[in-house]
Amino acid sequence: MEIRKSFPDKKEIRKKHLAIRNAMSEPEKHEKSRKICDNLLKSDWYAKTDWIFGYYPLGKEADCLTFLRQALHDGKHVALPRTGTDCTMEFYEITSFAQTSEGAFHVMEPTVECRRINPMDLYDQQVAVLVPGVVFTPLAAATATVRAFTTAILQDLQS
Repeated sequence: MEIRKSFPDKKEIRKKHLAIRNAMSEPEKHEKSRKICDNLLKSDWYAKTDWIFGYYPLGKEADCLTFLRQALHDGKHVALPRTGTDCTMEFYEITSFAQTSEGAFHVMEPTVECRRINPMDLYDQQVAVLVPGVVFTPLAAATATVRAFTTAILQDLQS
């Protein structure tokens, strides 16, 4: 007789954590986002990083815009995704948040004058990627939304 441990379904876990995140008050979200930004800026890798691929937050997602603004101020390159009508993502460098406008799915995206970035062109530079997600395992496995975000970067690396 085989004995299996019962684990919650990924969809159930995601649903539960979305409910927790969505129940946060704005002050709580702001404080948690501030702590995340502070920790990112204090991290060992930050000083070495040339490029940061980020995202523009939606709803109660962690707001890392303070971190990205500081990165721009510190002379780092910042790239944000632009989503196509087929839900593919490509990343574009911004030098200011004035270079963003509402795009697909009502997400702020880089404007048309921004330069598309191919991660393969950055082979000799240090790159960090901020990945939006609801819940991660200890080994950083995540849900389909995160996989879609990272696939956009990895597709260029495979070609």
